[in-house]
Amino acid sequence: MLIGTLLFQLFASFIGLYNSWRGYYGFSLIRNTIIIWGLSSLTLLALLTATKTGGEFSRVWLVLWLGTTLTALLISKGIIYGFAAYLRSKGINQKSVIVIGNLGGISKVSKQLENAKWSGFKVTKTIEVNSIEDLDTLNIHAISSEIWLTLPVTEGKLIQSLLIKLRNHTQNI
Repeated sequence: MLIGTLLFQLFASFIGLYNSWRGYYGFSLIRNTIIIWGLSSLTLLALLTATKTGGEFSRVWLVLWLGTTLTALLISKGIIYGFAAYLRSKGINQKSVIVIGNLGGISKVSKQLENAKWSGFKVTKTIEVNSIEDLDTLNIHAISSEIWLTLPVTEGKLIQSLLIKLRNHTQNI
């Protein structure tokens, strides 16, 4: 059991199970949990076979243990994820976001976040940038956790200039 737990932790850290799941739908969390559980289980079974210690464990016990751990994982993750989404929809555990981009992108992102209160993101400031000249007047002094860019990929030079301008900011971009 200890080796199985360590294997799960190892795979979970590589695949990113313990990263922030804020703003993601629960299906992604469930999928990644099942993938990590499967990798851990297969690796554990391969280790038992390679070391020829598989005969020391009952197959019924192994199946029950693996099934129980998957069920407990999914139930616990679902409860915690659901509770966190509930708290965020009530305004607790919010992350503030500055949205920079063109008017269309800003309004689309703001509307999506308004409809997804469970994600825990709140737009605190919007800044419209349409050209490189607009960057000279860019003033970001609002306290926020993240800065989101909503410019289209076709505006590559503007995005690059904007990233250079924001390189000394401590927010996630």
